[in-house]
Amino acid sequence: METITIRAFWTWLGMIVLCLHAAAVQDNPMDIAVRLVRQNNLPYLTLTVDDEEVIRPGITPLYGESDCTVEVKLEAIPEGCLLHYTVVNQTDKPVKTPAMTVGGIAMPRDGSRIIETWQNVRFQDVKGSQSTRLPGRRIYPAMTYAPVTGVHHGDLFVGSALMYKLLEMQIDITVDYDYREQDGTWTLIYNTAVAAKNYTEVPGPVTLAAGETYRFTLSVGVARPTAWVTAYRPYRDFFSATYGGTSYYKSVEPIYAQAASVGTLLSDNNPRGFTRGSAGDGEGRLDEEGWTGFPEYVKKQVMDRGFRRMMIWNVTGLYRKHRGASMTWEIGSEWTEEMLATKDEFSKAAELVEMGLWWGRATAVSGGFDTGRRHAVNPDNPKDMQACYRELDPLYRMGVRLIGLDATHRGAYPGMKGWTPSGITVYREWLPKLKQRYPGMRFLIEPAAPDFLHTLAYAWSRAPLCPGPRTFADYILPGQVSCVAIRRKGRNRASMSEETIHRYIKWGYTLVVFWTGMYPVSVDREIIEEKQQEIDRLMKTLGKKKPRATE
Repeated sequence: METITIRAFWTWLGMIVLCLHAAAVQDNPMDIAVRLVRQNNLPYLTLTVDDEEVIRPGITPLYGESDCTVEVKLEAIPEGCLLHYTVVNQTDKPVKTPAMTVGGIAMPRDGSRIIETWQNVRFQDVKGSQSTRLPGRRIYPAMTYAPVTGVHHGDLFVGSALMYKLLEMQIDITVDYDYREQDGTWTLIYNTAVAAKNYTEVPGPVTLAAGETYRFTLSVGVARPTAWVTAYRPYRDFFSATYGGTSYYKSVEPIYAQAASVGTLLSDNNPRGFTRGSAGDGEGRLDEEGWTGFPEYVKKQVMDRGFRRMMIWNVTGLYRKHRGASMTWEIGSEWTEEMLATKDEFSKAAELVEMGLWWGRATAVSGGFDTGRRHAVNPDNPKDMQACYRELDPLYRMGVRLIGLDATHRGAYPGMKGWTPSGITVYREWLPKLKQRYPGMRFLIEPAAPDFLHTLAYAWSRAPLCPGPRTFADYILPGQVSCVAIRRKGRNRASMSEETIHRYIKWGYTLVVFWTGMYPVSVDREIIEEKQQEIDRLMKTLGKKKPRATE
């Protein structure tokens, strides 16, 4: 048995980190030792904290079975270690890549918490009667925020992250857990992932071509639970160097959400399903009265309740023949005659509040209103980009500065059925072109932006998936904006109470509050302004200038 020993002492003295609880770590330093142990020609990791074995060797090797040649090199860091993987296919035929694993983490299942990555990196309790695996495995970046895992028990947290050249390699990664009852240890699992036909399928590993090489770096770090995100310091540094910071200025101003049309109202007399009482002066339908009286409506229904932002869904109505193709893509080119005749009223309202519109299936170019035809936008195709500009140009001129990007795919491969491009295409080409054409325009990615897309646009999530401050996102991407949808469910008013709204604002979220017309709620301007002052100080340290009111 060959053993390589490297010792690292975690002093934390003078260490500056973007974590609210870093002081707790500085008061409780750890003596960390990491070793790479080889048994039967396979590498195993062992890690001790204050001479107590936290990761045991000889239980799970650092990679799974494969016909590839795998080399793992260990690099000691203050938090633990980096494992540098080189995976080479030295055969003359395609070979599947191996899983990369960190096993032997000696923590019991009962009382442990694992890191959940669906839309938001957070803790998930693990009970003895529950499966230790995450539902369906999580796929980065198609389904998760970041390629990270972690286990917490007692006064120790073990966190791991996978770093690789996503934009060049263009592959997804599954993150998973396993628990061994026989020896009471956890295994953190990372595997390359091929494109699945739908999200219910578990993707298999990527096939490496003959002579091809993949390189990955897996970090393993330990931290005290009060400062658990500092275990991911290597990933934070990698992320910052690879993708940079945010390209927008953070605001916690909540968004007043409103639908101009709904499917239940589609009929011969209302072919686009426009609602009565949610547009114009708050009494008529957009296809009948247009925006007449809209500024007064905004003052009364939006501003008087403390909101300074508004977003409208289905502004041009819904498709009737092809309801499955909704939400509607044509948000700027299909305004009715009544809407166009009164567009100055809309512009006046956009001077009162930051006005936004929701763009249905934004990255799937429509072949015509209610034709059912869609295709993935190709940023290199001038016709596709001109189609996008036809929707946004008139809106920008009328003062719209916030666009919700509906059903935006995040994976490294094109979306299901081929009607959405990959998240890499959105990041590299499509969104940058839109941001260049429309200075000051902000974009919101739905259903959830992974970390690299979060640098360009706001992220979307639902309140139940954000049970507390978004600590991990704040750590790797200071100044990030996370929008959280909140609405009343049936008679459960508590799901949209003013107390809940204010709690999320204090946590730093930008709330999207639905159905405020039916279930009136107001927001406290003092709470918003106090939190924004805190954010403004952070943005100043990041070198961000506050945008002018006209931007």
